[in-house]
This record gives sequence, C-alpha cells and structure tokens, in this order.
Amino acid sequence: MVIPPAVTVATLWDIPRLVPQLPATSFATCCVPCVQQLWKHRHDVVFRGQDVSLPRLRITCKEEARLWRCRLPREDKW
Repeated sequence: MVIPPAVTVATLWDIPRLVPQLPATSFATCCVPCVQQLWKHRHDVVFRGQDVSLPRLRITCKEEARLWRCRLPREDKW
C-alpha cells in the first residue's frame, strides 16, 4: 500500500486500513504506535546519523503493536 503524499494528521484517520481484518474500532490503536515509530525512525536518521531501514522500522512497529494489544478488546487481540 502506498500512502499519498498529501496525508496530514487531520486526514490520517481516512487512509485505508492496512490489514482489512482489523476492526475499524481498533484502527487508531494500531495506527498511533506506527506513526510514533515512524517519527522515532526519522529522528534517528536525521539526528543520530542512522541509515534509513524499512526492515528495522517494520520490526519496531510490530513490537509496538504487540505492546499496545492490551488496549484492544479481548476479542480483537489476535
């Protein structure tokens, strides 16, 4: 999936869900940690001189999503 360049914080909630099986009510719970990890990754690249790494970003997003599962209703924690 490619996110259009015109996406802003205001329109972030209008992008299609990356995982169609994810309930719409849980989208924000999954979106927030990924956006946070994207910001942290950019910070590390700009200010700490780290290389851009999509695999590293994906791993950190998955780890954060695992930690945020506690915020989901029990039936959505798959």
